Amino acid sequence: MSEYRQAPAAFALRGMVKLPTASKDHGAGTGKADFAFDAIVSKELNQRVEVSGYGGYIVRGDPDDYDLVNGFRWGFGAGMPTRKHLRLTAELTGEAYSRGTVDFKGATVQPLSLTALPLASEQKSPVTAAIGLTYLASNGFFAGAGWTWRLNMDSRDQFLSEYTNGGVVDLVCA
Repeated sequence: MSEYRQAPAAFALRGMVKLPTASKDHGAGTGKADFAFDAIVSKELNQRVEVSGYGGYIVRGDPDDYDLVNGFRWGFGAGMPTRKHLRLTAELTGEAYSRGTVDFKGATVQPLSLTALPLASEQKSPVTAAIGLTYLASNGFFAGAGWTWRLNMDSRDQFLSEYTNGGVVDLVCA
């Protein structure tokens, strides 16, 4: 549906597939496909503000030694003014995980390192806020800048914190 075609709001269904093209042996991916499906709605109000939202579900492909979490995806945002060259956008997005842990199903001690891996890794459902400015030229050129904030992460120290020791990442040999 489209407001351009006189619908009360724009509506779309979005399906996505992450192809398993990354090398799990090099730590660049899972080696499995992911699938996501979302419903999206948006509405322009008084030719000044565009509001939008989406909700959907993601199913993550589990690598051989892990049981990853799936989740309900959500987000909403606004862009203003809708009919000027410079536009401010703001959004809040997140995911509610289907459970609180990623479970490890492989050997608990890695060969060559004697490092014990946790059987379950606690996961916090992410919530992210973003704000940005975009310049839209009449000829189709656009440029923008933005700022993103992970709301449920207190500091950078929390990033990979269970795998670090004094700020240095422990490497695990396989």
